[in-house]
Amino acid sequence: MIKKDNFFYLSISTSLSTFGNSLWIFYLPLIFLKIGVDVTLQGIIYSIATILGIILSPVSGILVDKYSARLVLFSFTTLASLLNLILYFGITYNLRDFLLACVILYLGLIPPFISVASKVILAESKRPAQAYGLFLSIASTPSIIGPFLGSFLISNGLSLLISSFINVVSAALRLKVSEVKGNSIDQRGIISALMQLKQKRLMILSISLGLFSLIASPDSYILIIYSVDHLGFGKTTLGIFYSVQTLLYTVVPPLIGRIASRKILVLAYILEGISFYLLTVTGSTDVGFMTMTLLVFSAIAWEVSFFGEVAKIGGRGVKFGILSGISSSSTAITLAFSGYLYQISSTLLFYSYVLLILFSLLAYIIALYKGS
Repeated sequence: MIKKDNFFYLSISTSLSTFGNSLWIFYLPLIFLKIGVDVTLQGIIYSIATILGIILSPVSGILVDKYSARLVLFSFTTLASLLNLILYFGITYNLRDFLLACVILYLGLIPPFISVASKVILAESKRPAQAYGLFLSIASTPSIIGPFLGSFLISNGLSLLISSFINVVSAALRLKVSEVKGNSIDQRGIISALMQLKQKRLMILSISLGLFSLIASPDSYILIIYSVDHLGFGKTTLGIFYSVQTLLYTVVPPLIGRIASRKILVLAYILEGISFYLLTVTGSTDVGFMTMTLLVFSAIAWEVSFFGEVAKIGGRGVKFGILSGISSSSTAITLAFSGYLYQISSTLLFYSYVLLILFSLLAYIIALYKGS
């Protein structure tokens, strides 16, 4: 069972880092447009960052198992602080290519290591979905006002300086996490862990995860641009929306965690598909805002419930690293092609998302009835 101190320091340190990130990361698409990076090139940039994450995801799991989750959390939070500082200079001095390279490094290096280390700690709980839901709630709470504040701070890069300092504090708190170590890993152990995907249920769940990850997340650059182009969102509206999104992350995860079940997960798949369909038939700012909110709700319900399913299967860091790599692979594909399809037809793009959700749901149902 997860130690209370570990849960406390992990949640508080993550809440700080999430708040720091929320000050600037949602506005990257608008920053890119300002410096002359069009939608298609943005997709390529995000795709490159994701490919880097794909390569590093299994490595992150191996490092967690071989050393400790605490060491990985501290090291990469410190690195995040340094990259925040570098990004600030990129914006301040309008160093376009330098800025793009730093964004790729940040998005490709930091998330896989932090995510895998955190999930290994949370998976020790007797009720992993409930622990994960409560963790998301606590971690998201300080970020309710982050995106709104960021809309005023991002133009001069001040939000990145603040984020850098916050990550220093977060890294110090993560040193308080007790050692969470796996068995020592040699080459044979790594190969054995990778072979876990031959386990029928995990393999089918990974297919469902891969298909679902082909869908744009609520904070994807595609949906940000769509909300501006078709729903009439401005910077202030975007800030309010992402504050609402963060508010949902504080309220919904613990509720879903307590009632997490396979029926809830199926319902989350269905609501996600309905949300994307509704986005294609509305041009109203108010209705669009509510639909985007429904999209966030279903994405949260899916994330918490799916984590609970995966945590029941044996394996530690390497398992989460492998699944993170699969998720990142799919995300890389959608980031590379979504910008191109969006310019042809946003309706066609969202209909393709609905179809992918149906296939992902089908794979999950097969995992339930055919998995070992």
